[in-house]
Amino acid sequence: MKQTNKIFAFLKSPSSDFFLFLVAVILLNLVASKLFFRIDLTSSKAYTLSASSREAVANLEEPLNIKVFFSKGLKAPYSNVQQYLKDLLAEYKAAGNKMLKIDYVDMSKTDEAEKNARSYGIPMVRIQEIKNNDFEEKSVYMGIAVSYADQIESIGAVTSTEGLEYDLTTAINKVVSDANILAGRGDEVKLTFYKSQLLKPYVSAFDSIDSDIEDAVRVVNRQFQNMIKLEKISPAQDEIEMLEKKFGIPVFVAKGEYATLSLVLSCGDKAVVVPLNLAKDFYGHLVSVNTKDVLVENLPLYVKGLFKNTTIAYSTGHGEHSIENPEESAKFKALLEDIYYLKSIALADEEIPPAVQTLIINGPKTAFSEFELYKIDQFLMKGGSLMLFVDSNIAGEQSNPYEPPVYSEVDTGLSKLLLKYGISVGKDFVMDKKCYVSSDSYNGKMNYFFAPSLSKEQLEQQHSISKNLGYLVFFKAASVDISEVLKNKEVKTTVLARTSPNSWEQSAGEGFVMYPKYIYPPADPAKFAVRNLAVIAEGKFESAFPAEVKKDAEDEKSEIKTNSHIAKSVRKGKIFLCGTSSVTTSEILPQNLKNPTAYFFRNAVDYVNGNEDYCLMRTKTLDLNVLKKASGKNAESFNRSVEAAKNFNKFGLAVIVAIAGVLVFVARKKRREEIRLQYSLKSNAEEKND
Repeated sequence: MKQTNKIFAFLKSPSSDFFLFLVAVILLNLVASKLFFRIDLTSSKAYTLSASSREAVANLEEPLNIKVFFSKGLKAPYSNVQQYLKDLLAEYKAAGNKMLKIDYVDMSKTDEAEKNARSYGIPMVRIQEIKNNDFEEKSVYMGIAVSYADQIESIGAVTSTEGLEYDLTTAINKVVSDANILAGRGDEVKLTFYKSQLLKPYVSAFDSIDSDIEDAVRVVNRQFQNMIKLEKISPAQDEIEMLEKKFGIPVFVAKGEYATLSLVLSCGDKAVVVPLNLAKDFYGHLVSVNTKDVLVENLPLYVKGLFKNTTIAYSTGHGEHSIENPEESAKFKALLEDIYYLKSIALADEEIPPAVQTLIINGPKTAFSEFELYKIDQFLMKGGSLMLFVDSNIAGEQSNPYEPPVYSEVDTGLSKLLLKYGISVGKDFVMDKKCYVSSDSYNGKMNYFFAPSLSKEQLEQQHSISKNLGYLVFFKAASVDISEVLKNKEVKTTVLARTSPNSWEQSAGEGFVMYPKYIYPPADPAKFAVRNLAVIAEGKFESAFPAEVKKDAEDEKSEIKTNSHIAKSVRKGKIFLCGTSSVTTSEILPQNLKNPTAYFFRNAVDYVNGNEDYCLMRTKTLDLNVLKKASGKNAESFNRSVEAAKNFNKFGLAVIVAIAGVLVFVARKKRREEIRLQYSLKSNAEEKND
């Protein structure tokens, strides 16, 4: 009893305060370890797992293994990437079921760990670190491997937090969907090689192409359980014409006869042409370039594209940008092909596949027929999505390369549809004082007025497509007018990108030269205004046609009549409209496809395909809050304040800390002196009393 009283007395006394505090801290940590939560205060929710990511790991049916290969002892900024990855994977683990396993490979066990990394296709990455006041290059591992069933997807160089959650989630979705494809596929996948012997004198290494294709199929079949069956056919003349109409295979004319050298991948009623990498040599002969390597890289994408419901129809036949040509829109295709498969569709002869959600029309140069326009219209009426990259003016062919190109107006007929939907595209080029600026020793400073530079305040920050983005560049664009569609209460219209107030419209008429030194802002201030460059309208539209349009007169004479015309949208459709197609070409898209402009258009594709969550996931960790640049009468004073803010961030805080340190030092010294004097006086007084 006495012992208990002593304990209670101790707990009540001030001497127990530290002990009780220690116990409270331990108990609080134990509770926190079981009830983990985190508050994300970032505007983009950079540390909160997206709904798509949670869904990807919530209902796994087989074990999904995420292996992390990170070297130890990484310095900043790579250590920050490593920590962000750990936090992110903790979120995945909390959202996933028991089938999700995360394994951090110990890379200090060099031989065994490196062999393991190589088996998953994880390469070493060269990074720079500061050591002994100098930069030092170092080879390290910074990769992730995701495996599910017999499918493996690797992320080889995780050197930045940018888009990391998006990369992880898409890798998870890939391996899961690929495994499901193989598990449920009963039809045979056939790769047919159509090879005309007539081309033998005109194709270098003609006989070796067969072995290259066989080797490529053998390699690719390892990841598809030998489901691809190769067949070789030497087609007859009439068969080549039939194949051209059915599949769109490339056809050559040799000695007045048709010939082909092409690959067709098919499964059931689905088929796609797999391009061979053919080029012409100095003598005009065809040369097969890296056939095996190209097929090993591309064939898996085409196989997956046959089965996944991620096909996008891409209009052809009207001079649209080629998605195979590196100088045109091949990069745009590469931007999308981690998830989507672009299927070329000639609207004059082909129907848009029922499973397709989106039709892209990118830079057409010739007019669509009424029948083709009707197909586009009815696709929208059925709830489809249209992505239109249209040019009001195009450059003509140059007979003399030293003369500037002459621009002429384009009439594709698409304006008929757009006007009915309440949208119109301007006929002139949009120029902006706030634009891309280049500077070199030869030309000096040049303002590319036809390349408007858009900052955060010119992008719609409330929309998934443009949210979190702070900088875009457009090129050779026309303005988009949405005044009429805004009157339609059943359609929600959003301006995603607009110019600054210092933009104007420049006619592309006679004497116009698309060169910075020959373009000048107008003297009249009334000509300056904000112009819309990219918009999205979503909702129910009215058809641009009063009745069904038949392909030709024979259809009209047919005894069997149909009445499939849709006068108004049965489901909500989407129209994404951009007043230029140059943004989908190599003129704007970067080599690595990782800049805000590329993200903007990739987000647009995701959004119209119903993958809105991917947009925010891709851009949530972007650091794109740049300082504003002013123009006009207040520009000088504003820019001075910007420079002052930048200099304060560089030097001001350090100066303030130094001054604060000096003040603290002086105050403490003064305090010590006061204490010394106080005790000195007291000591003297005590001596006198003695």
